[in-house]
Amino acid sequence: MTKTKTAVKIETETLYKKTDGGQRLHLRGCPHIVGLEVEAVAPGDSSVPVCRWTRAELDGVGRIPQKTIDGALREFGASPEVRPRLIKLLKGLKWDKVYLPQSRSFVALSLDEHPVAWAGKNYVQIGEEFVPLEEYQGGVGGGPFVSELWGEPCPECFMQRSMNGTCTCD
Repeated sequence: MTKTKTAVKIETETLYKKTDGGQRLHLRGCPHIVGLEVEAVAPGDSSVPVCRWTRAELDGVGRIPQKTIDGALREFGASPEVRPRLIKLLKGLKWDKVYLPQSRSFVALSLDEHPVAWAGKNYVQIGEEFVPLEEYQGGVGGGPFVSELWGEPCPECFMQRSMNGTCTCD
């Protein structure tokens, strides 16, 4: 049995793809496109596949409902210093549900099952408007920091030693 895409759900949401030739469609709050340049896709366009994360969100799978924005931000893990600023940015929005996706990668607000806003640990996305906090750093690079400092090559095995001079052949 194969799953078919539900065009009805897709037509009710604005989907986006990366401006640099994105291969998948995403909801505005999708972690794949947060902070990136994106363009809206025509409603009902099924020529480009929907990313797995967005598909799960459109289908309502894996949402963790919350009672308050503050409670959701606490559950999400936003720092106590940043939480009041995030709440202030979201204040005044009309919403009827607040939840975290199963990945717990952000907090979402929706009204009548339509996304209204998203909050990350140091940004808020309200509709088309992306509001980074001072702590926000764009997602360029990634991965752990790798030290460029190494010791001399081992005269026995010719592998590069660590800075303390030890080698695996010692």
